[in-house]
Amino acid sequence: MTILCIILGILLIGGGVSLMLTPLATFMAAGFIIGIGLLVYGIVGLANSIKYKVGALAIITNVLAIIVGIICFIRPGATLVIDTVLLYIIGAYFVLHGILSIAISFQEKKENDHWFLGLITGILSIALGVFTFIFPQVTAVAVGILIGLYFIEAGISLIAMRFALDDD
Repeated sequence: MTILCIILGILLIGGGVSLMLTPLATFMAAGFIIGIGLLVYGIVGLANSIKYKVGALAIITNVLAIIVGIICFIRPGATLVIDTVLLYIIGAYFVLHGILSIAISFQEKKENDHWFLGLITGILSIALGVFTFIFPQVTAVAVGILIGLYFIEAGISLIAMRFALDDD
């Protein structure tokens, strides 16, 4: 499982860089790309949550990623109004994921020396979500960059989580 998490983390980071380099193409294919990324992140995260019994908050976060991933994946060619709603759904997911990541990191503080990595990624996730809510027009133009950053964050988080769990 360690190798799979590292490989998926590296793929998420590489995908994030690619998304940031092609933001217009990313926006045009946002539903498909976001759906795949969230499905992968959610499935791997859920498997790790169940395997290592990390708690309900982690399971909720990963199930939410899977649900949002499916929503994005099955409707990639919708109208601008739907794309705007998608931006708010993604923004809400970023904020909720960030809150849950912070809560999980504080739960793990006593048992895990790397707890602060969850805190950092949680803060970054909340910042991306708040930005999405405040500037939806800018977000629509820059969605490739924001999603790319999130994929990089998710990849780093996945790799960091894997190493943190190996410390136990």
